[in-house]
Amino acid sequence: MSRKGHLISWPLIILSMILLAFILTGFFRNTTQANHTTDQASAPAQAIAVQPGEQEASVPAESDAQEASITGASLANSAGWHQLGGNAQRTHYVDATLPTDTSGSQLNTTWRVLWVWNGANGDSGPAAGHLHLPDSAAPILGDGRLYIGHNDGAVRAINTANGSVAWTRNLGGSIFNTGAYDALTGAVFFGSTNGNLYKLRASDGVILGEFNTGAAIEGAVLLVNDSVYVGTMGGNLYRINTTTMQQTWVYNAGAGIAASPAYSANSNGLIIVPAEDQAVHAVRVATGARAWRTPVNAFARPPRNLTSTHPRDTRYFPDTYPVVAEAANVVIIRSYYNWDNTWALSAGAPVNQNETRQYLQNNPSHQSLFVLNLSDGTNRFDLPAPVFGGAIGNGSYYYSSPPQAVVKRLGDGTDVAYLIWRNRSACRVSSCDGREDSTLGEMNLATGAIRFVDDHKNQGTIRMPTDEQGTLSMVGDVLFHSHWMSMGAIRITNRTTGGGSFSDPIPSVEYLSVSNTIGAGQCASRDSARRFCPEGHTPGGGEGYQLDRGFYLYYSSQNVYDQYWTPSARGPAFDNGVLYWKSVDGAIIALAPVGTEPVTPTPTGSPTPTNTSAPPTPTPTPTPTNTTAPPTPTSTNSPTPTTTNTSAPTSTGTVSPTPTASNTSVPPTATNTSVPPTPTATNTSAPTSTGTITPTSTSSPTPTATRTTQPTVTPTPTSQRNIVWIPFAVR
Repeated sequence: MSRKGHLISWPLIILSMILLAFILTGFFRNTTQANHTTDQASAPAQAIAVQPGEQEASVPAESDAQEASITGASLANSAGWHQLGGNAQRTHYVDATLPTDTSGSQLNTTWRVLWVWNGANGDSGPAAGHLHLPDSAAPILGDGRLYIGHNDGAVRAINTANGSVAWTRNLGGSIFNTGAYDALTGAVFFGSTNGNLYKLRASDGVILGEFNTGAAIEGAVLLVNDSVYVGTMGGNLYRINTTTMQQTWVYNAGAGIAASPAYSANSNGLIIVPAEDQAVHAVRVATGARAWRTPVNAFARPPRNLTSTHPRDTRYFPDTYPVVAEAANVVIIRSYYNWDNTWALSAGAPVNQNETRQYLQNNPSHQSLFVLNLSDGTNRFDLPAPVFGGAIGNGSYYYSSPPQAVVKRLGDGTDVAYLIWRNRSACRVSSCDGREDSTLGEMNLATGAIRFVDDHKNQGTIRMPTDEQGTLSMVGDVLFHSHWMSMGAIRITNRTTGGGSFSDPIPSVEYLSVSNTIGAGQCASRDSARRFCPEGHTPGGGEGYQLDRGFYLYYSSQNVYDQYWTPSARGPAFDNGVLYWKSVDGAIIALAPVGTEPVTPTPTGSPTPTNTSAPPTPTPTPTPTNTTAPPTPTSTNSPTPTTTNTSAPTSTGTVSPTPTASNTSVPPTATNTSVPPTPTATNTSAPTSTGTITPTSTSSPTPTATRTTQPTVTPTPTSQRNIVWIPFAVR
């Protein structure tokens, strides 16, 4: 009996020993990895060892394996629009179902305005203290607040319940781009041109930590799991721990980084970022070693001034970011190119996509969209995607970055990209040219072929001239278009049919619209309390377009988008059922379907008083923060405001705006019949400087961000910006 029991126990003993050995091995591996990470933080020179032109450093297999175990688990730290693009892949896509909104007399009736921040003084033009926010600033959201930075060096938190200012924190320098909200640490992260990355407590703005990179941060913060990533104009890409604010590694790109990085879980985790050496860099998440580097065609955007005191220097990739399609295993890059190339084909882009692709293959300086394999950085397609360049521009000058693609995951697990592209058949006017050939499309990321999407341009909600291409965001089947004078949207009704031609597109219907300005005397039946115009309208001031019934920001005799004009570089954000759009003048409007309420902050006990800690050393003559009382919520359906941070002041001062010269003259209506200039050669050589890039041409203008003139040479459009589209009444 005892022998039988003894025989049975031996397998149990052996199994226990194997299990113990496995546990000890795992513990040792974790300890080794922790020590390896600590060594990297204390000796960053090891991570910088991979210099431009060198091969990727060897990486221990266990490092990549451990990193891969967490990268796939958290494509974003939690659901919500917590960073640029709504996620670490910068897809600008949210998988959500919006109410079906019918067109015609019912258009926009299932939505309502919750509030407008930094907007009108009642039913008029901009309120005193209006902030002229930078073009790359965009709202991020978390815990019942919206967070946005500004040129004045301040971060502002706005209560999503009612649009009131929850807190303001002065950081110094200028904040050109977008931050990130981390639900795990309850903090928001912002980078400044003073070189510091800041960690602020989301509930009250208290500075919890900072990391000095030693060079200006111009791109957006990237959040992945327990780390944030920022690039600097000193050429370094940093990985910083969100809890300790200590450096994990640093990668030296060999040139300044003005673009915003993106993340891919593929290939054991990659950080992808374009640099000012006119190349796209992919960096290993685990080690900071280079995975690959791919040069792309890029042209330097000339310098410009956001305001007289906040100049923007020449950059190859300002305001831009990669878009990652994980299922397709590609990254999509959009670059600036020589603006004069926009009009290289005076009759517009070819109708045949293969002809367009062959043209770009033979003229690589005209290519501005690149689809690269995540595994090695090579081109996905044998021929370039059939996408000619375009953006908001004037004469020979770029105002905005080219609109990035939106990546949507389909029900079958594949990815498609929605974008603005150019095809000669996309004209809705009698005389077609390169200015009227832009439309919406759905790209097959396996082949590069594009299907037409019914764009409804020039018909009520969307304008889309090639030199006025706006930015895109997508929620479910609704594609939002952010233009300099309005926000429009279309809802795709059935993507399984059509798309083979402009006359037989993927079907869609007009969905939602917001006008920046309704001209005084327009829309006599408007509802000022709801900021709603129930009839077709124009902005006045000589503008010749017409919009459908819809919402508006300003009712003014002066077009506010001219008074505080900043090019559109970011699409709308969508979080917890609410849509947030930052217009070109800096106002932020919150809209929601009827019955949807915004999120209120999580109670945190006794709130910490706002701005009680000493801010960093102030910059000379800092701009006062906007602490004027926010506008009264415009919707009668708005919820009762939830009290948050009651110690925060609501009216302690005012800001004198920094107005720029506005274009109050009526643009000419005469047709410009001049022939576009011969395209100039693009500078395809890599710059020798590793920091600020010297522009190729010394004759580039340095305009302020105001649309004071129309293009001096365009490809024979029927008129300039004031084209009179199909009247609302006869559509």
